[in-house]
Order: sequence, then structure tokens, then C-alpha cells
Amino acid sequence: MATVQDYIDFAMSLKIGNRSMTDVSLSLPDDFRRFSDLKVKSIAARTVTVAGGDAVHINRKQTADSICVVFCSHPVRVTRVNNDTLADPFYVSFFATGRNSAGTASFDDPVLTIDNDLHTPTYTTTSGGATTDVDIYALNIELVT
Repeated sequence: MATVQDYIDFAMSLKIGNRSMTDVSLSLPDDFRRFSDLKVKSIAARTVTVAGGDAVHINRKQTADSICVVFCSHPVRVTRVNNDTLADPFYVSFFATGRNSAGTASFDDPVLTIDNDLHTPTYTTTSGGATTDVDIYALNIELVT
């Protein structure tokens, strides 16, 4: 779909605001909305709060041509990707996966399993502190093929 730099640009250009705790908004940059010969069929957004120490599964809207973007309010530990257990889980606060060409994609649900077990204040280890709740925003975009 895109290069790593495109994903980084996408992540940096998204605007998420909820500082007053009254509203959550997201704006997609123009370059993301202008897929060549592709149209957005539907968009589904989900916000969930996961308690410290708990895990959550993130599913894609569909397994065909679509995009799944996940933002977390602080770093979390990813233990499964595409329904495969990772030998070496990684820590992240942003994750995206997608396919924008016609055909059968090989995505399985859950596309992502997040464990909220990293300890404050640095979120770099699973011990030595306390866990806190994490707010997760998952955006699923289904494409017309």
C-alpha cells in the first residue's frame, strides 16, 4: 500500500483532540483520501478503554481490501498480529495495516492483540511500577474494489 515513510507521515498528520475530555475528532489528510481509482465504502471507528493489566483484540472491518489504524493513549505491548502469536512482542502506541489492491487479502482476526501491561511512568517494561488504563481508538476503512 505505502512505504514506511507514508505511514509515518499519515500518523503525524492525523489530528486527534480530546484535551478537554468532551470531544474526540479525527481528520484524514488529503493525500490519504486520494487513493488512485479507489473509493471508501465505509468507515467504522471504535474507542475502548482497557484497564491496566487487561488485553483487547482488535478486528478488521473485513478481511478483504481495507485499512485498520489503531492509536493508543500510551505505549502498549502487542502480542499477536494477524492472529499469530509473536515470539518477541513489541511496544507501540500506533499500528496500521492495510491493502488497497483488488484481490483476496490474507488478514485474519484478530488483526491485533494488545496487552495493556506496561508499567508507568516509562511504559518500557512489564515490571517495576503500576499499570494504567489505556484509551484505544481503532479506525477501520473499507475500500470499494
